[in-house]
Amino acid sequence: GFAMWDIQGNLLKHTHIGHAQSPSVAKYRMDVPGLQLLTVNFWRNPGEIPENGIDDDNNGFVDDVIGWDFVDAPTLPAGGDYLERDSEPMDDFGHGTYVAGIACGASDNLLCYPSVGFHCRLMTLRAGNSNGTLEEDDIAAALLYGAANGASIINMSFGDVVASPLLQEACHIAGE
Repeated sequence: GFAMWDIQGNLLKHTHIGHAQSPSVAKYRMDVPGLQLLTVNFWRNPGEIPENGIDDDNNGFVDDVIGWDFVDAPTLPAGGDYLERDSEPMDDFGHGTYVAGIACGASDNLLCYPSVGFHCRLMTLRAGNSNGTLEEDDIAAALLYGAANGASIINMSFGDVVASPLLQEACHIAGE
């Protein structure tokens, strides 16, 4: 949590960051600049119980409380988490965290600017490794997960010089 005082030392505001969505959010990379602005706006999977090692909602993803890490790219070595998919979708590259902060950071964060969608919820779907490299199957899986779990807007701030039939089909399915 954090507190804010005026110049005379009077307590103006006290907020516990991370309380709004999940008690497990506090363990998620608070060392990443900008992430502290997002914690109150995480989407929470209502069918999951945090950190119990069980797929409570039977969707095929164990402990997908705030989203999922779809990166499994052993042929693209990078630092951080890149070998297998898991329930910790933290941004090792940094770009996604900054974009998410602009899109849906808390409006009363006292640290920076209000976001453009401060009432929206952030479903964290990681598809890129710590070098910013992405594989099509990871992107497609993240897209389909987001759509299946109610995401109405999916930001994909990356590009390629080659059209991908797989991603085109995933976008088509997600849009239905």
